[in-house]
Amino acid sequence: MKAMTAHPTDQVRQAAIETKTLFDKYGDPTTLPQTEENGILHNLLQDLKAIDSSKLTSLAFDAWLTNLETCETAFLSAVSQRTEETAARQVGIVKEIRQTADNAYRSLVELVNALTVVNGEAPYATFIDHVNAIIDRQKTVLKARQTNAKKKGGRR
Repeated sequence: MKAMTAHPTDQVRQAAIETKTLFDKYGDPTTLPQTEENGILHNLLQDLKAIDSSKLTSLAFDAWLTNLETCETAFLSAVSQRTEETAARQVGIVKEIRQTADNAYRSLVELVNALTVVNGEAPYATFIDHVNAIIDRQKTVLKARQTNAKKKGGRR
């Protein structure tokens, strides 16, 4: 836009100066937080649309304006979708599912223990050994996570 302010045609030069003034008014919004940046771009778009379309055409700025509007619409749509997804999250769902899994595990342990009492341990020994190995592995993973969490918590 700055280069167009020195255009030899007075009409194009004046249109460029008018358009550049808007960009100067709003400055560089890319260093601002997303919400502020979006607000400034929205206001800039409104001001640019208020300029006579023949002036924008003389600057060959119509395509840029259309692209900027398209990008803003896509951004607003993505933000809206993110907000809807965040609002739809079920609070406590992980805890609820973990409790269901814990209850199922306890039921399995009770059943296997009852079967070993009735039929003896030999038919279930391999199954018990496999389940115990899985439990030991998960305990190790959980302990490592707790240790890492404590280390990260200490650095803050």
